[in-house]
Amino acid sequence: MRHVIILGSSFSSGKRIALDYCEDRLKTEETLKEIDKIKSIQNEQISIAMHVVSTKSCSWAEVVKMDPFFKDVKLVKSKEEFFKKLQDDKTITSLDIADYILTKFNCTHTRLQKLLYYCYADYLCKFNEKLFNDKIYAFKYGPVISLVYEKYKHTRYDVNPIEVQSKYEMPIRSRILVGDKGLQKINSIEETLSKYKYYNTRTLIALTHRKNTPWEVSHKGEREYEKILDEKILLFHKNEEC
Repeated sequence: MRHVIILGSSFSSGKRIALDYCEDRLKTEETLKEIDKIKSIQNEQISIAMHVVSTKSCSWAEVVKMDPFFKDVKLVKSKEEFFKKLQDDKTITSLDIADYILTKFNCTHTRLQKLLYYCYADYLCKFNEKLFNDKIYAFKYGPVISLVYEKYKHTRYDVNPIEVQSKYEMPIRSRILVGDKGLQKINSIEETLSKYKYYNTRTLIALTHRKNTPWEVSHKGEREYEKILDEKILLFHKNEEC
């Protein structure tokens, strides 16, 4: 049996993914058109590859047995799922950027939140666009990004540094680069981290607690889950060096 395999990499799930069109499906004109359509998405800067493998049956296990290259590939059931997983790579989250920061520095949760906030503020000032779509709230000790807070909220304040080993820097950097405006974002993040890399947690808290900061005018964490709006961030930070 002949398999036409469409292979892609899903950075968001950390796996290679594949669609497998076996002999019985390849006989239809509709399937051939579908394969051509999938191949054409490379024009949209999504990297995929096509492989042809011959086996004794249409079983995916036979493909893996024939060629160990496919051993760790996750088989998806439909082109819709395949497209969605590839498209998910275009959306950069605050967790992606937090992971990148953690390849550079040992951070407490609080310091991580502050560095992430300044990465967001600087990018917003430069390009008038969001660095990520996750919400930012005013908490007691300053701005807090919702998605990262949920992941690390059980980490004690200024205790137990969170660390991602430096060997993961390139994969995490690549994850951001394949996203929407990835190069622009990674360059902005690098500039921000260079500016604040010597600031400890206490200093970063003091910076976000200055008079008329977005945190201060958002009731300083006295109201539960009050959002810090982009308008407030721009109004305060636009005149700073970004």
